Amino acid sequence: MTSTPVHPFPWQGIPLTAGLLAGEYAVSHLLGEEIRHVPFDELIEDAQIDEEGGTESDALLSLRLLREVAESPVTKRYLDQMKEQAAMLDLPSGTSPSLPLPPWEDAEESYKQACEEAARNVKLFWPEIEAVAEKLMEKGCLDGEECVAIIESTSAD
Repeated sequence: MTSTPVHPFPWQGIPLTAGLLAGEYAVSHLLGEEIRHVPFDELIEDAQIDEEGGTESDALLSLRLLREVAESPVTKRYLDQMKEQAAMLDLPSGTSPSLPLPPWEDAEESYKQACEEAARNVKLFWPEIEAVAEKLMEKGCLDGEECVAIIESTSAD
């Protein structure tokens, strides 16, 4: 079972969604397949099917999370503040700040970034993922402390 905050902060949307997507990416990596990013339209379709069937899938949770962040007044307020701060910079005439604003208000763009982050993280943390999975298959269940210990022992190697 996966859990996400009831009302996530804007900066939590992409990494939390990446976490929800990581399982499918890990399966692809394990099978030696190229990691396929599910198009956003397909994510929406999968989420609608799951919602109608009463299934709390990762697709449905991802879409809900991204929409919550995109529609949050906190997101709008935060992005407005970032734009105001960029406008207050004392730059020479005719130049503009190259301040990339996060795509939090755009669920589709946030989804694309979450897919990229999930793929990167699965490759980066593969030894840790594999160690936790092996212990999970051996024991049947793990608590958070056990997972941390496995991850830390893998990182020490």
